[in-house]
Amino acid sequence: MKPPNFSSAAFHRDAHAVLAQLRREAPVCKAKLTRWQSVYVVTRYADVDALLRDERLVKNPRNALGDDAKREAVWMPKVFRALLKSMILSDEPDHRRLRGLVQRAFTPRRVEALAPRVQALADELLDALAGAREFDLVARFAEPLPVRVIAELIGVPPEDLPRFQAWTRAIVRAPTPFNMLRAAPAMRGFLRYIAGLAQARRQEPRDDLITGLVQAEAEGERLDEEELVAMVFLLLLAGHETTVSLIANGTLALLRHPDQLALLRARPELMPTAIEELLRYDGPTVTSELYYAREPIQLHGVEIPARAIVLPAVLAANRDPAAFERPDALLLTRAPNKHLAFGKGIHYCVGAPLARLEGRIALETLLRRLPSLRLAVPPDALRRAPVPIVNKLRALPVAV
Repeated sequence: MKPPNFSSAAFHRDAHAVLAQLRREAPVCKAKLTRWQSVYVVTRYADVDALLRDERLVKNPRNALGDDAKREAVWMPKVFRALLKSMILSDEPDHRRLRGLVQRAFTPRRVEALAPRVQALADELLDALAGAREFDLVARFAEPLPVRVIAELIGVPPEDLPRFQAWTRAIVRAPTPFNMLRAAPAMRGFLRYIAGLAQARRQEPRDDLITGLVQAEAEGERLDEEELVAMVFLLLLAGHETTVSLIANGTLALLRHPDQLALLRARPELMPTAIEELLRYDGPTVTSELYYAREPIQLHGVEIPARAIVLPAVLAANRDPAAFERPDALLLTRAPNKHLAFGKGIHYCVGAPLARLEGRIALETLLRRLPSLRLAVPPDALRRAPVPIVNKLRALPVAV
């Protein structure tokens, strides 16, 4: 088969089918991340599970490319290079230090304490839709809910949310040189804003996460300025993008499986296991973030060369028949459910407890308050964002 391009609309139009064919015929496949950048995609569950914990793969390109990492990034606008100090691009021991500074905010106990506020925001958003016969569930509910939750948690004032959302829409594109140049002004404004917010919290601390990051120490070290900006950017972006897709993809899956939707309405206590199945069935990401091979890796007769980019395809692994019975069926009672939607190993998603909470409350509220919810367009009319890594609906028109 022709290697897919992970930033093409054609791939995202039928990602599950393309990945299933790769899983059967070419479980290690050289593909295109963008038109200019090649990657090695791995699609079988056992391989993805192992690679996510494999020390031969690293996140920081410098740990695989050495001095060549600077030459590889020469096309990257300077404003984006600040993000190279992000936790998501770090390896041990830096990763342990950076993660230690933020994971206290995402413990299950602290996250559960946010439930009343998440519920209030979900109700507020649906109150604003009272009387509407049709609306875009992404724009009016799935996106604003996690955006407001993570913004409040970090300490972004409500009046700044429109600017924040405009910046993120401009930044989240396929990582091509052209797109990065287009997004550079938004990125510059975003980073300048975060730096200003951090400076304001140094002078006037508040009970929010950015104050905690400014003041926190881990093993005697604080975040430097670039690390702080990269951390807040990561939390703001990753802290809502995946949850938007969990809510939207999950709602779509339920609407397309009326038997499972009826089961969940009849047995609302199934919601926790339903969330896990929705994450497995059509999760928020196609692959993990980029990894780099520190040395050659042999897998299924294919050599992944040293310095190559490797993408473990979690969306494919979560439909692998070797790991899941009836993998293409949505079964809300599926247990245990060892999906890889939040990754594995040291880079397991730190915000997973918050995403689960928001997904649970969002779907519970939708089912309770909109009992006649249905798709307003044929499923074939829906479009996904042609952006590598993410599995994101552009819109989800629904009717009540």
